[in-house]
Amino acid sequence: MNQYLDKVYNWQPRAPTDPTILLRNLMLVQHLAGGAAVQGVGVDPLAAVTGLTATLAIDANSRPNPLRDSTQGFFQIPLIQPGCTRTSVRERIIDTVAKGYPLTIRSNCHVTKILFNTTGSAPRASGVEFLDGAHLYRASPLSGGGGTAGSARATKESELQALGIKVIKNLPGLGKNMQDRYEVPVNVVHPNDFALLDGCTFDAKPHDKCYQQWVNNPYILAQRGAYGSNGLAATMSVRSSTADDSSIDMYISGGPVNLKGYFPRWGDAAVRDHKHFSW
Repeated sequence: MNQYLDKVYNWQPRAPTDPTILLRNLMLVQHLAGGAAVQGVGVDPLAAVTGLTATLAIDANSRPNPLRDSTQGFFQIPLIQPGCTRTSVRERIIDTVAKGYPLTIRSNCHVTKILFNTTGSAPRASGVEFLDGAHLYRASPLSGGGGTAGSARATKESELQALGIKVIKNLPGLGKNMQDRYEVPVNVVHPNDFALLDGCTFDAKPHDKCYQQWVNNPYILAQRGAYGSNGLAATMSVRSSTADDSSIDMYISGGPVNLKGYFPRWGDAAVRDHKHFSW
């Protein structure tokens, strides 16, 4: 598994936001120090702030830590942003095509079936069937794999056979760890704006002061501002009283946004004003 993970980390290097961005954001420090205190970093304000500085430098995804998946604590949420520029799977795919690899990218289509070559010792995916057209996706209650967005659960072999669906390879462990992802925001509103977001309009137009700061400054000591970060979002990793084993099963994340759920243009609504903080 690690050989594949090494490749992912190679083309998607993660890094924390420079914590010096906190130096002019007292309200943000107060929220994060509160989260640190709850997680036992420090109860009194001074200990919480001192512990917060060290905690935000810890990598929650640390691979050398054998207890990573069961370690409770308070961590900064890292970003994949070399040089303060966000990157994602999209950039990797575009780069692959640009280098001449035989990969076809199609938009406005929906894959309905994976085709397998079963003549060898193990099934091997050989192609797909798909429909052309926009907005064709509809959530399915079944998932033959590890689960996708909208799938309710992984499906047992007997359930698939009862529906007349051919089982290519029975892998009982696949999808075992799939979980529901409920999000319940708790929003705080302040009388004043967060200084970190001063001048941010999130539209990259000439009047967007945060965009100009990001474009015109070097990647040194958080000089590229808010757009070179995720607002220094942080998370409490918690093992609840109903966890099946010792693994973390709940994350309480927080950042300077007004999150009320997911709906069309929810991202615009979340940053429409700069007075909110959501846990």
